Amino acid sequence: MKQLVPFPLRRTLLLGLLLLRSVVAAWAQSPYQVPLGQAAAYGLLSGGSIVAQDASGNALPIQALGKAGASGAIGAGVAATAGVATQGGGTVPAALSGLTAAKAYCDQLNSQAGVLPNQLNGLTLAGGVYSVKGDAVLSRNSALTISGDTATVVIFDILGNLQLEDHSQLVLNGVLARHVYWNVGNRLTIAAYVTFEGVALVGGTAEVNGIHMGTSALLSNRDISLRNISPAVGHNKFYASLRTTSARTICA
Repeated sequence: MKQLVPFPLRRTLLLGLLLLRSVVAAWAQSPYQVPLGQAAAYGLLSGGSIVAQDASGNALPIQALGKAGASGAIGAGVAATAGVATQGGGTVPAALSGLTAAKAYCDQLNSQAGVLPNQLNGLTLAGGVYSVKGDAVLSRNSALTISGDTATVVIFDILGNLQLEDHSQLVLNGVLARHVYWNVGNRLTIAAYVTFEGVALVGGTAEVNGIHMGTSALLSNRDISLRNISPAVGHNKFYASLRTTSARTICA
């Protein structure tokens, strides 16, 4: 004899399925929201110092759209639309705490990440979390492409160093730069004529050496070194993820 499920139980099951469906839908729409906290207001943030010099050791003009801050000294040429805070002043301690929380959040997603090779050359990726078990390199004249839309979120969890060699580029097809996160365990090195997009969350030192292109925020627990960067329009700017003023800013 066919047994019927009592109506109250059927209704409970139906409501549970509808609730589960709504939760899954919400997760699919916004899968990985990285909690930057106060760090979201910074285009440049360092737990050490920020050096900005040309090849002769002269002060290099650098602009952060948003805030620039460091626990130590900041180069004389560094300016910011929302203020510069040196020696741990202003909201720098809270921003560094936000950076720590953001990195911890990305770390916990590693178990569900797709594993990438150490060489990132020629890859085309969709939204999601990706892990590199060691150092990652984007070689000279190579490209890494991310395709999606304005809701697409991508997190790179790189356990070692990240090196972007000269003339390499990150290509975003429909994806917002503020939705691309680079969680770098150790050192970040960006060579000349690199197009780098996204929010860099760096555990070690961060270095940009040469013409810099793209829309990026540089947040590091250690020293930041900016050298030989052209002061030409757009080549010496770093963008806080809260900025909303133009097509080149991280936040649309």
